[in-house]
Amino acid sequence: MKILRRAFIVLALLIGVAQPIQVAAEPDGYQNLPGWHWVAGGVLRGVSFPTASLGIAVGDGGLIIRSSDGGVSWQQVLSGVKTDLKHVQFINELRGWAVGEQGIILYSEDGGLSWNKQTSPSSADLNRLFFLDANTGWVVGNNGTILYTNNGGTNWTQQTSGTTNHLYGLDFVDTSYGWAVGASGLVIATTDGGINWGNQSCPSETHEFYDVDFTDRYNGWIVGQGSGLCKTTNGGTSWGSWSMSGWTRDLYDIELTPGGGGLIIGAGGFIAQHTLPPYDWRETINSGTDNNLYGVDFIDANHGWIGGEAGMVLATANGGSSWEQPIGSTTGSINDLFFVDDQRGWAAVGWSSSGFPGQILHTQDGGLTWSVQKTGIDFVNDIEFVNANIGWAVAGSLGDGYIFSTLDGGAHWTSQLELSYLPMRGLHFMNAAYGWAVGGAGDGNGWIYATTNGGQDWTEQKYIEDQHNLLDVCFSDFNNGWAVGEYGTIYATNDGGKHWNSQNSGVNKTLKSLYCYDHWVWVAGDDFILFTSNGGTTWQIQRDMTGIEYYNDIDFSGPGWGWVVGGSNTTYETLALATGDLGISWIAEDIPLNFGGPNSVHATHYGLGPVIWIGGGNGIILSNRPNDDVSVSTEVTPTEGGDLFSKDGNVHLEFPAGLVTANTVITYTPTTSSQAPLTGSLSAWRIFDLTTDGSATIVPGSCYTMTVDYKGWLASENDLLGIYSWDGSNWVKESTSQADCDLDRVTACPNHFSYFALLGNKFYQYLPLVMR
Repeated sequence: MKILRRAFIVLALLIGVAQPIQVAAEPDGYQNLPGWHWVAGGVLRGVSFPTASLGIAVGDGGLIIRSSDGGVSWQQVLSGVKTDLKHVQFINELRGWAVGEQGIILYSEDGGLSWNKQTSPSSADLNRLFFLDANTGWVVGNNGTILYTNNGGTNWTQQTSGTTNHLYGLDFVDTSYGWAVGASGLVIATTDGGINWGNQSCPSETHEFYDVDFTDRYNGWIVGQGSGLCKTTNGGTSWGSWSMSGWTRDLYDIELTPGGGGLIIGAGGFIAQHTLPPYDWRETINSGTDNNLYGVDFIDANHGWIGGEAGMVLATANGGSSWEQPIGSTTGSINDLFFVDDQRGWAAVGWSSSGFPGQILHTQDGGLTWSVQKTGIDFVNDIEFVNANIGWAVAGSLGDGYIFSTLDGGAHWTSQLELSYLPMRGLHFMNAAYGWAVGGAGDGNGWIYATTNGGQDWTEQKYIEDQHNLLDVCFSDFNNGWAVGEYGTIYATNDGGKHWNSQNSGVNKTLKSLYCYDHWVWVAGDDFILFTSNGGTTWQIQRDMTGIEYYNDIDFSGPGWGWVVGGSNTTYETLALATGDLGISWIAEDIPLNFGGPNSVHATHYGLGPVIWIGGGNGIILSNRPNDDVSVSTEVTPTEGGDLFSKDGNVHLEFPAGLVTANTVITYTPTTSSQAPLTGSLSAWRIFDLTTDGSATIVPGSCYTMTVDYKGWLASENDLLGIYSWDGSNWVKESTSQADCDLDRVTACPNHFSYFALLGNKFYQYLPLVMR
């Protein structure tokens, strides 16, 4: 038990450090986390495909995603801004622009891989852009803003629109003839490239026009609010109102394609196609989604893409007759995330912005794709799994409460408990049998339920009156647990919940989330972080940001690294804080998007370090995972030997002279725990494959030295901690494996090549602190 004793001593010393001192801290090894990136969700306002394979979509919070495979997969690129982006256009595979709030104009000349700001003469929100070629372009925005460039945006000048109405749509057919539409049914047109703009009129009851598109100087359409649709055949000298029974959706974008075809998209997944003949608009397309659709782009009469809510991009190859879309998209709020490893995870989704009930989503590829496992639930609040198959979820808002369970990874969910007018908010399981769930009704009363048989039976352990709604629960072992909620409420038990006793938190605000380890507990409150090192006998505020920041969720990967998420009350930006010293210091991390205050943070650990997930509104999910080491190889000769290091330097292999029978190339390939053979009850710090080119074998009686530094992550009893190899069916500990717990290092002297892993019991200890 040497490691655990050392961990306790370090923790005790750190807890005694004076709290007011805030230092920039970074745990050793933290540099292996490259930064946060978009995984799913968000609101996409515009999409542009300059080629059949290259596509760029932009959206709220500064989101820009890029596809190089025709929209099959998407990756985030950094926009450098956190304001909403409204529209994007690429004129070829290299050059493109994006516009957005606060006068933002971005420019790319490498196909959307990087973006730079262009100087804008306006601070008004910019809603639409249109370029005729690499030099000539216009932008429209709020307050009647119209901008013009004749040198690709190197210089932008303002044009006089003659209106202060917001302008949302824009189209030009050549350098002279153009139209813009906007608020209050406004239509303006120019015949001299925007030097002069004059009013036109469409006899529609629509209050807002959102887009306009012309096929030539004479024929064009306008779409807008409340199914507003106008048509002209004389360049707008006169406009006719067009209507079709059954249309009640707001129409956001229109794209006319060669040959007289076209597409209109709008709210609630609405898609209408311009049919040939009889040259009519018909809602004949089943988009397969109820999400709002905002931007459409076609490169020819057949190939087009649509961007909208939930970070989805629909694609068609037949002019819009059918659409391909990603699975598992949601407009709902991600209330909770839980991963059993770096690939397999679940998302608890609350009530969606489009008015549909909550969902449970599942991914098996690290968040690249999500499938819907269960729908029709009134607000899923929390979800937890004890392994890849067995899990639970709790749900409810102002109405009834539910506890669901699954035994097959979520393929089937069964209701275990239904409580009339008693919503369930949080849960925690120690294993497949013992678990607790907490909740609270609209009147503020709270309760705690427990099970000892996996939820076959649930028993009420505590009922709390007088506005003490409980929101989260955590147990550090089978006896010691805590529950937190409104008005600074903390209840604790040391007998598995047979008795719950109130603790004095010292605050009177809502406590939303907690993490516990042994007798250390952290709580995320409205605008502060609470901490106790003695099980709650005394509580102290680690971070007090009253009126400046607010926190929604907290999680740790062991007691060393921790994260809290929320938002700023002053800048209204997304906030994520990290600590490597038990919360003595909390360091703000750079979040590349702004999507308000996220609801959930979840940290898990796998072969290369921690993987952290953040979930929030509009289905947004971000991830921060270690850089995967690339394979490293070295050539070893019988007379010379050689050394091989992993990319991060934490694995060192020394091959002595005379080790091999012939020259050979030895390759080190790191592997994630989800890709390697299962490790059973042992946790893995590092798993890697060591192979040769097959031209040599190890000389009998020889061995090489293998050294693995684990940087304080994994703590275990000495007889279990060690380097193991895979024999084809089991992990077998190397007989020469030795652990140096003071240096956080394990060595071995193998006489073979194999799958190797550093394994041990699943205990964590404090991470070394690097002061900067």
